[in-house]
Amino acid sequence: MFSNKPVVRLMVWLLVLLLSLPSFSGVVKADTNEGLVDDLDNFNSIYSHTANLVLDSSNAQNMGGDLKRITRNNTDTGSLVYKTDYDITSFTVPAYFWTGTPVVDVQFYGSADGVDYTPVTPKIYTSGPSVASWQMYVYEAFGLPAGTRYLKIQLLGDVKYWTPQISKVILNLNTASVEPNPPSETVIDGSQTLVLSTATPGAAIYYKRNTDTAYQLYQAPITLTTGVAIDTYAQKEGLSPSFVQTLYYPSKSDWQIDRYGQVIKADFPEKVTDDAQLTQDAVDDQSYYDSLQVPSDRDAYGGLKDSAQSYGLTATGFFNIQQTNNGRTVMVTPDGNVFYSLGVNGITTNETYVQTSGRENQFEWIPPQTGEFASAFRAGSTDFSYYIANRIRKFGAPYDDEQFVKQGMDRIQKWGFNTVGSWSGNYAAEYGMPHVNMLPTSSMDWAQVDGMHYFDIFADGAEQKIDEAFAAKLPANRDDPTLIGYFIDNEIQFQNILTVIPQAKASKVASKRKLVDLLNEWYNGDISAFNSAWGTSFASFDEMYEAALPVKTQQAQDDLYSFVSVYADTLYSTIATIFRKYDPNHLLLGDRWLKNTVENTRIRDILSEAAGKYFDVISYNYYSRNLSVSQLQAIHDKSGGKPIMITEFNYGTAEQGLNSGVIPVETQDERQLRYRNYVELAASLGYVVGTHWFNYVDQPAAGRWWEGTTGERYNTGLINVADSPYKPFLQGVKQSNDDIYSVLLGNRSPFQYDFGEVERPANRKFEIGYTSSPMQIDGIRDEGYDPSRQMWLKSGDRIVGTGGSDMKAGYDFAWDQSNLYLFADVTDPTPMMNPFRDGNVWKGDGVELFVGPDQLDVRQGLLVSDRQLILSAGGKDGSYYWRWYNTSQQAPVDMVVRRHGDGGGYALEARIPWDALNVTPEEGRSLLFDFGFDDSEDGVRRIRQWLWNGMDGNSSNRGYWGTATLSGGPDVTPPVTTAAVSPEAPDGANGWYVHPVTVALSAADERSGAANSEYRVDNGEWTAYQDAFTVAEDGLHEVAFRSIDIAGNVEDQKKVSFRIDKTPPDVAMLGTGAYTVNQTITVTCTAADQVSGVASSDCSAPLVDRPAYLLDLGTHQVSASAEDAAGNIAHASGEYTIQVTNASLMELTRRFVTGEGSSGILNSLITKLEKSQYNAYVNEVSAQKGKRIAEDAAGVLTALARALE
Repeated sequence: MFSNKPVVRLMVWLLVLLLSLPSFSGVVKADTNEGLVDDLDNFNSIYSHTANLVLDSSNAQNMGGDLKRITRNNTDTGSLVYKTDYDITSFTVPAYFWTGTPVVDVQFYGSADGVDYTPVTPKIYTSGPSVASWQMYVYEAFGLPAGTRYLKIQLLGDVKYWTPQISKVILNLNTASVEPNPPSETVIDGSQTLVLSTATPGAAIYYKRNTDTAYQLYQAPITLTTGVAIDTYAQKEGLSPSFVQTLYYPSKSDWQIDRYGQVIKADFPEKVTDDAQLTQDAVDDQSYYDSLQVPSDRDAYGGLKDSAQSYGLTATGFFNIQQTNNGRTVMVTPDGNVFYSLGVNGITTNETYVQTSGRENQFEWIPPQTGEFASAFRAGSTDFSYYIANRIRKFGAPYDDEQFVKQGMDRIQKWGFNTVGSWSGNYAAEYGMPHVNMLPTSSMDWAQVDGMHYFDIFADGAEQKIDEAFAAKLPANRDDPTLIGYFIDNEIQFQNILTVIPQAKASKVASKRKLVDLLNEWYNGDISAFNSAWGTSFASFDEMYEAALPVKTQQAQDDLYSFVSVYADTLYSTIATIFRKYDPNHLLLGDRWLKNTVENTRIRDILSEAAGKYFDVISYNYYSRNLSVSQLQAIHDKSGGKPIMITEFNYGTAEQGLNSGVIPVETQDERQLRYRNYVELAASLGYVVGTHWFNYVDQPAAGRWWEGTTGERYNTGLINVADSPYKPFLQGVKQSNDDIYSVLLGNRSPFQYDFGEVERPANRKFEIGYTSSPMQIDGIRDEGYDPSRQMWLKSGDRIVGTGGSDMKAGYDFAWDQSNLYLFADVTDPTPMMNPFRDGNVWKGDGVELFVGPDQLDVRQGLLVSDRQLILSAGGKDGSYYWRWYNTSQQAPVDMVVRRHGDGGGYALEARIPWDALNVTPEEGRSLLFDFGFDDSEDGVRRIRQWLWNGMDGNSSNRGYWGTATLSGGPDVTPPVTTAAVSPEAPDGANGWYVHPVTVALSAADERSGAANSEYRVDNGEWTAYQDAFTVAEDGLHEVAFRSIDIAGNVEDQKKVSFRIDKTPPDVAMLGTGAYTVNQTITVTCTAADQVSGVASSDCSAPLVDRPAYLLDLGTHQVSASAEDAAGNIAHASGEYTIQVTNASLMELTRRFVTGEGSSGILNSLITKLEKSQYNAYVNEVSAQKGKRIAEDAAGVLTALARALE
């Protein structure tokens, strides 16, 4: 799958070159009286040639698109001669060499007569990258002897006749290539001036750094301060340009890897510093290997010699599984002896190559692809193995793969291993050593699905294709007694079925088609029932084939687990049936489960049941610091008692500058202790039949080649890059390996070293406090976080990696109705190293969060509502990245990352919507919960992980998470307001206030606190309460009031009522004024009160009601009072005046002089009054007193008359 990459690289390089070359106006003539450009499309321009020269048109894509080149058809020397009519003064000849064999240079000879030839020594340089192991070499010479008219070119080499291949011959019309000063490969140590020149007068020089996009004209010396690669060529008008050559100027400051493939910054006792040390190591190592012995109790297969009869076992001629007579499940050798498979994977150099292209400046030394170290390059590429180069130095010979593998097998047997594990070449059978193979299914590209490692067993024609592949491969090995069995694949990502397959299109992924078909069947074709169960709205099942199926209900996830069950059963049964059709002799060893797959206990149980039906052995790549016996037992039980083979595990350290590994440890001593704990405990269980170490050789310090610049670089090996064994580690390995059968058969207890580790998961609990005010997301710790709830992760919480003892992280959480708030303050000496913006974000610096909102009692696998969130610390220019897992939806998160001022860490703050976590928050709600942080020192890989509660596998198993409870909660209770009036009680009668009333409000709220209060009087407008207020108006009053708390809760309005009548009644006098004596005086009053009403008054009867003549003349006072219901008393007064006039006295006279015969007297009296004869009037009244005038009347008239005098 990688074979076309070099071709693409070359074609891209050529395209960039052509597009970036400056144009020139000169025309290069192909054949003139001055020179020749022969493209070698034919032999027409060649004077003579040997019969073995031919034109080759194959593989043009590997040779810059050149459709025809001259090469040989046998390994005899091939010659071609050019004869000219002019002197040949220069030439340029590009030729392609296949670098898989030693390069034997093209030879050149000049002659004046075609008889006597003199050797010509050309300049030789490579041009462009190699493609599929084809590299262009350019031969160039100037200043040939005067009179040279013949040029002979010879092709040599007795290994492959088809290399080299000459692409073109240019005579005299060539521009001399660029000469650099200092020369290429000069190491830059500080600052260096580069001068470029060409031997062709008047030629222009062009150059382009590896950081440039286009060539530029060279005009002045170039200053070099850092490592750089420079492409350069020369051009003169009318001549062919020189071929591009690449100049390399490494800088010491850029070097990361030394000439022996070791990390330059790493310092360790075994570090190689010169070739002599390697030579001596070879001698010392051989003495070491010679001192080791294969255990004497082993049979020819590495089984326990003579154990068949002792344990009731039978020989079948092939490896098989049997029960011992003491009840243990064991693997048995072809001869019937007990066998425990102690394997080593990867006895190969494939993982030792490193990609050098594009980062040459990082390496102190990269040799040419030809010459002594040619065999250290991966075929067809510039990928280089420092391990192979060191072997070449140590053993003084080119690398030989067969010799390497056989040497490796010899070594591992002396260390007590007995099995050649996966990815170890094809020499084990020849060597007679037990080994395992991969079925062809592991490399069937047609069965792959984008987005995960998977085998689509539902693809059209899958069964037939598998049958054909097995038929082609399996019969050749079916009778091999050293072959233990076959794996069907490696680390199928069953857990990703839950997310990838529902999103796929059935037109591209057959498993999606099968999934929809099954859903149609399971829901009896009822799309409404399906939509209800899955929370979708599809119109039909047909619509679902090409649509993404959202997995957002638990029923949806349960259906997908059912699909996993169908898939596993179909995959396993199909392969098992076809396998046994072609090979009934060997064991079917399973598919090497991935640990993340097994951590999902629902999938683990599904796979165990299916594997139990079809496999002979269940295989598991189980990387773990310590074995989980309960997990292995569960697999064994669920499978119906099938044996287990652990097919990958390792421990590694960073002592030699490599990354520690999947399971890192501190030292080689700890490494051996861990190995012994692991292997011996596994062997003691009674159903584990093998443990295979990964790998034989360390990975390269700059990363495995196929993973580019981010490749794994782990201390996985038994030997290092210098081919030196890790002797302290291997001493412990050999102790356990040599005595493994004592443990396997229960004759001694397994070795167990107590590391004093804290048990995980930790079953921790904590409370997340509520915040009434939203946090400002700015990377600065908000005061709203409760300091008493802050939690710290320190060295004891590191669950992956070693070192980093000074690293820690403080966490604050808070919540409100909409969001979960997170603030993490991380101490990290290499902060914010995370370039990933995809599912690999976990490899860099960042903060992790795990939330399980539902079914807290389910402590296995993941539910559909569970969420993992990784917040990258690699934010740049305000652009931040986060990644949700266990869902296809990438919900938005508001986050900020802020680097510490001293550069020693970072703060990460985030606002995470509850909706994205599938949580409806409320006080007292508990959640499965975990959090942690990841550390990368280079932005390429994670080397450490800290978790609050969980352990490795957290992303697959909610059973490892702790518990968080939401406390405090939002304030949903409104405040309570009381009103106080003053005076406290009515100060008038009958419950009335007779003075203004003052009202004071007081609000209380125990949660968020009262924000403000308001009131209104008599249904008026609401008024914000500031201070006590007064109601002064008379009347019946109602004051409504309420308060609002900080949380926004509004209190129902309350009321207080009171009555005010501070105004006395209105008392009005009637009938006052002037009266004459002949009138009746009537004085009354009225009392009115518009508020409380009149309670009592003097106005119920007339105040004065008498004839005026009965009263004294003059002014008289009169008064009245009234009291209202409130007790207000009002007083009123008035006056009236009585006067006498002639007229009024005449009226009274007429009133009083009555009776028969009185008219004369009356007239007399009236006449006297008219004449104002008051005395006479009195006399006459007196005379008539008692006669015609009553005595009392006579007295009144007399007094009044005298008043008129």
